[in-house]
Amino acid sequence: MTEEKLRRIKELENELSYLIKDSMTTAQKIKCLASAHWEAQHSGYCDAMANKLMGGEEDAQTRMWEKNCQNKYKIGALHTLLTELTEEGNGKC
Repeated sequence: MTEEKLRRIKELENELSYLIKDSMTTAQKIKCLASAHWEAQHSGYCDAMANKLMGGEEDAQTRMWEKNCQNKYKIGALHTLLTELTEEGNGKC
C-alpha cells in the first residue's frame, strides 16, 4: 500500500473517531464501517433520523445516525481502503 493511502487511512480514522476506536482490530473497523455505510445509504435510515429530529427526539442514536449520514462518503472511502489493506496483507492484491 502506498504511503499516500496509509496517510489517507489515518486521516479518515481521525475524522471518524466517533465511530471507530484505535483499540478496534482492522476486521472490527471494517465490519463497523460496512454497517454504518449501508445504514447511511439506506433511504429509510435517513428518513427515520430526520423524523426523530423533527419530533424533538435527539438521543445518542439519533446523533450517531446524523453523523453517519453526513460522513457516508468518508465512511465508504475508509471501508474501501481498509479492505484493500487487509487484502494486500493476505496476498490477494
